[in-house]
Amino acid sequence: MNESMGKRIQKLRRQRGLTQEQAAAALGVTAAAVSKWETDAACPDVAILAPLARLLKVTVDDLLDFRPALTPEEIPPLLAESRRLFEEKRAGEAREAVLALLQEYPGDLNLCFTAASLLAGYLASAGDERETREQGRQAAELLEKCRESDQQELRDASCFMLANLYNMLEDPDRALAAMEELPQSELNTRLVRANILLGKGETAAAEREQQLGLYSAGRDVCFHLMGLAAIADRDGEPEQGLALLDKALAVEDLLKMGQVSGMESSIRLMRAGKLCTLGRLEEAQREAERYVDTALRMADLAGGPVRQETGLYSRIEVRTSAISRKFLLATIRRTLVEDQDFQPLRGTPAWAAMLERLEGAGEE
Repeated sequence: MNESMGKRIQKLRRQRGLTQEQAAAALGVTAAAVSKWETDAACPDVAILAPLARLLKVTVDDLLDFRPALTPEEIPPLLAESRRLFEEKRAGEAREAVLALLQEYPGDLNLCFTAASLLAGYLASAGDERETREQGRQAAELLEKCRESDQQELRDASCFMLANLYNMLEDPDRALAAMEELPQSELNTRLVRANILLGKGETAAAEREQQLGLYSAGRDVCFHLMGLAAIADRDGEPEQGLALLDKALAVEDLLKMGQVSGMESSIRLMRAGKLCTLGRLEEAQREAERYVDTALRMADLAGGPVRQETGLYSRIEVRTSAISRKFLLATIRRTLVEDQDFQPLRGTPAWAAMLERLEGAGEE
């Protein structure tokens, strides 16, 4: 938390080498009044703020510690306490800390968006279904404020998150409305930019644009194949769904995205569940173990940017989840324990050993 106004006045007065009596005489107030300001027993009258700021050689904004907005570097430390509480499964206290911080900076939409991202990212720690929905609702309220921003990038990011959040909250109409606000364009501006940069002889910048485009396109192909697999499952065609997941895995392997993202683990989890529902339990167990292997590898990279030294993505950094390794592993284990697709495997020695391996990794 920031220091109180009283402490700030006291610090500035001492820096100026003034006693309380000298400051009081200069301002036409009593020393007792200055003492009350500095102990936060009272606040200076509005009419005295400008003379007080001049006396202390600061602006009124500095005196009030007013800033139009926090810098991107200032926001994460302010939310560190809330993040810690979430990871300790004290979700109620974490939400209270987030809301208290937002009251301190009520007009800062960048903080608002980051706070909403935090609430959405830790939905798994919210507790029961009612608490999860309440936390999701709070995140959506914050994102709705950001949706009104005059910054295009912030507005678009908010709408994208809202679409996913409303879908999770089973409000498809609002989810679609949020998606409709996003720019709809089929133009590949990154490819054009890369060609322009290459023409200028800026090969490193051109290569970075091409790598970003390749990573983004490959990720989207995998997501679409996973989406089609889910549709095939709904239509009662699980074998077709499995074939689509095999294609997604082939694309992921071809483009080596698993080295910089969690795409492989997402596909393998979905594939293991599909094999389980088809009754191919030995294959499902092997695929679940591959999922754990890839998830452990990505958990080791949690909290920082991932970058290949060589290969297809050597010019770009992919930022991983800010969630801690321990919490991430606990979430992975909970998924395997609670997902009903894996019911046939529960109780087998291989399944128990896999969960034990996960639990042991979380304690390292």
